[in-house]
Amino acid sequence: MWAVPKVAEFRPRTCVGYAQHMRSSISAARALFMLRKEPPRSSFDSPKEAESLCGISSFDSPKEAVLRASPLRASPEDFGRSSFDSLPLPLSVDEALELAGGWSAYQRRLMLWLGLGTATCAVHMLQPIFLLPLIDWDLTATERGLMTTCFFAGYALGVLPWAHVSDRRGRRPTIIVALLIAQVGGVGSFLAPSLGPFLVLRCVCGFGIAGAKNALFLLATEYAPPDARALVSAHISYAWVLGLFFLVAVAYGLRGAHWRWLLLAHVPGLLFQAALPSLLPESLRFHLVDGDPERAHLAMRAVFRANARPPPEPLCLQQPPERAAGRRRNGQSSFCQLWAPDARRATLVVGLAQFVCTMVRE
Repeated sequence: MWAVPKVAEFRPRTCVGYAQHMRSSISAARALFMLRKEPPRSSFDSPKEAESLCGISSFDSPKEAVLRASPLRASPEDFGRSSFDSLPLPLSVDEALELAGGWSAYQRRLMLWLGLGTATCAVHMLQPIFLLPLIDWDLTATERGLMTTCFFAGYALGVLPWAHVSDRRGRRPTIIVALLIAQVGGVGSFLAPSLGPFLVLRCVCGFGIAGAKNALFLLATEYAPPDARALVSAHISYAWVLGLFFLVAVAYGLRGAHWRWLLLAHVPGLLFQAALPSLLPESLRFHLVDGDPERAHLAMRAVFRANARPPPEPLCLQQPPERAAGRRRNGQSSFCQLWAPDARRATLVVGLAQFVCTMVRE
């Protein structure tokens, strides 16, 4: 016979606390009464979903059924300590990151790698500024302008396709493949024998940078707790400036040399490219949206371990509302959602601000 677990040390300070306690006790008694008639209900859609999210194999324990039926989420001021611990409710990614230490060792190390990737993007994007006065081909003013225009043409062509790939395949593979394409275009442009192949390869380089630059920023923000995302944006901006300073230093050191020696500015990027598969994790949020909570839990435990914080057991991560499967069923895309009535104004304002900043910077 199952015994009703007691709530110990109950000393309500207010009438509201007493009423909440009574409601929880009534719910607990009702759950025990109904256990023999129907299986216990959970806060999940199915036992299989709960097992995948939390690592719990069953809900046949009456104590667990009582806990899930009882609204035991009141504040400690209204309730005393319970004689049993409630099963952990699913945590959002932001809540889990806060429990893991917020902006700590894991995030700082990740920002180092993502900053190196951002600096590599800056080197690729800003090289034409230093190439134009050095290149020894007999070029007209229009042809010199094309050396910069072709890069941004490729960038414009790649923004939307790479955004789709990042949402469907993940941030990590997008960064790896896009940076590889950019490296091929960047290194190949320095080896091009004439203007035609040079312009084509600069366009390829811009296409790759469009995917890598945006996916790097997304991955950085998705591993940062909410109160540190402004700091992440500042780190990414500093990394971009450091890439520019590095390019200036290389160009100054190679002054008087042939312009193709500026290819040496790509060497750190090539080394970073080789180490990328072992350095970058996949986004926690992407794993959950993609319907793979097991990998999300493994990645979240790695964050707890790196920050020397014990994870809650069992660890449950709440699936974001915009699950990819549901979005595909509804026939909606992330791009169309940007122009929904409730998001249209924000999209226009942010897009215009980004356009102005890019025009001033470039």
